[in-house]
Amino acid sequence: MPIISRFLGIVITGISAVNKKCQNQLSRWSRQMILHVTDAKYLDGHKVEVAFNDGRKGIADLSEVLRGPVFQPLKDKSIFAQLKLDKELDTISWPNGADVAPEYLYFQAFKNDLKLQEQSPN
Repeated sequence: MPIISRFLGIVITGISAVNKKCQNQLSRWSRQMILHVTDAKYLDGHKVEVAFNDGRKGIADLSEVLRGPVFQPLKDKSIFAQLKLDKELDTISWPNGADVAPEYLYFQAFKNDLKLQEQSPN
């Protein structure tokens, strides 16, 4: 068994098969519960068509996010159009290093969807 940790003479060991099973479950949970952008396409202006790992596809208008030094260059639509899907970050990014959180993209794409708006308690 591999040693996971040693602390004050206590040795914690693990079984590889169990660890592998946990890793697979965590990976599966992450893919299902955490939003990931799976596809993105520049449309026009500051609009992007985005697809997510939950199967939904929508259009996000990012004109509101273009503030601050990182996003300032993206006000130029020709630079904004250079967006790409960053598979490491599971979201979109630009050559200058700017990126937008998948949760924000999801909010922008579906903010008018009544099914996703919070319901007030009765």
